[in-house]
Amino acid sequence: MVFSSLTFLIIFLPLVMGIYFLIPRKGRNGWLVLSSLVFYACGEPRFVFLFMAEILWNWIIGIVVDAGKTAAAKKAALVIGIAGDIAVLGVFKYANFLAETITSMTRGEPLGFDIILPIGISFYTFQAISYIVDIYRGETAQKNPLHVALYLALFPQLIAGPIVRYDHIRPQLENRKASFDEVSEGFMRFCRGLCKKVLLANNLAIVSDLVFDTWDQQVLPAPVLWMGVISYTLQIYFDFSGYSDMAIGLARVFGFHIPENFKDPYLSVSGADFWRRWHISLSSWFRDYVYIPLGGSRHGNAQTIRNLLIVWGLTGLWHGAGWTFILWGLLWGVLLIAEKFLIRPDTRGKLFRVIYRILLLLWIVLMWTLFRAESIASAASIIAALFSPERWLMSAANADMVLMWFSQAIPWLAAGAVFSSSIPKAIKARLENGTAGTIMRPVGAGILLLLVVLSLSFLINGSYNPFLYFQF
Repeated sequence: MVFSSLTFLIIFLPLVMGIYFLIPRKGRNGWLVLSSLVFYACGEPRFVFLFMAEILWNWIIGIVVDAGKTAAAKKAALVIGIAGDIAVLGVFKYANFLAETITSMTRGEPLGFDIILPIGISFYTFQAISYIVDIYRGETAQKNPLHVALYLALFPQLIAGPIVRYDHIRPQLENRKASFDEVSEGFMRFCRGLCKKVLLANNLAIVSDLVFDTWDQQVLPAPVLWMGVISYTLQIYFDFSGYSDMAIGLARVFGFHIPENFKDPYLSVSGADFWRRWHISLSSWFRDYVYIPLGGSRHGNAQTIRNLLIVWGLTGLWHGAGWTFILWGLLWGVLLIAEKFLIRPDTRGKLFRVIYRILLLLWIVLMWTLFRAESIASAASIIAALFSPERWLMSAANADMVLMWFSQAIPWLAAGAVFSSSIPKAIKARLENGTAGTIMRPVGAGILLLLVVLSLSFLINGSYNPFLYFQF
């Protein structure tokens, strides 16, 4: 079940909310846990018991770590807990990839693995690890298994984040209030995310999928290829940030405040700045639970470079079991190392910084091309074709193809470019000041309502709908 499905919007969410606000406060956590498990079971019924076992495992490990009499005992329990979590993630996410790699290297018979990836396992595994690590670092273990279950299974952020820290959400598990203003703001945030997903990401996906799925079956002109890769760059942003908006909004409806996950990433001034704005909960997780424990930048340049490569290799591997993802992560690591030790864009003049921002946008587009491609060879071929002089030659047939694609893609590309820029926020800030703000707020709410109705009409007509990050 996805947030942008009619089943969720018309049946599941109204039912969960209606009962939640009718029952006594003491029963609300239990109801949310039950609802979250039902939500998960609707998408992955075969794995719901595995998920429940992982919740129980981490609750027990947390208590054992907290109860350890010595530092060695605490560390041993922590290692066992992390090993268990990583083992489950490794089997389900990476066994097929490992088997395929071994087969390809040895040229032997396929090992015959066909393991299905449980939805959301990368996200809830990282939350579980952060829970037991935080207990090892001094946080008190949660004795109530229901609270651990709600922390890991809360359905707004269960499937695709944001990755929430236990120390952030613990007070809200035990004591929270959902006021009318919070519920209203939560719904508005959810609706904005729904519109991002359905109206922008889904329509951009039509263009990007056609290009990526047919580029090797016909000789597409370079302008068409550029439309495809830019469409994917915008699609993945509106898809994932739209989901994050919906998750944050839904959580707020139930009284939870979970952290932001995106802050205008395509306005970044450097690669490091990009990762402070894109999937913030993941990059901060790797910083706090991998990079800093490895030593961060405290032990000289060589170890800093090593630590950065480890973190970014793991970041790529987290996103997917494939060499394209690993290379994607490592290339981001190389850029960040170059920025840290060689380029240092924040110390340069204005002209350099402007040029660097343009080059960074080009880098981002090419990196998403690698991320989306079926293989490294495919990505290399697509990127080469983007800059091939032959692909820019405009025969009559090519010109007609470009015009056809342009007419289909340009409205969504233009909308995507505008709404991924600072323009909407600047207009909103200007209109919300003074008397104009009093008038424009209900007008804005009315416009949002119309966009939600339009989104529902797209869903009823069966538009493209899966979330990209579900596969990670």
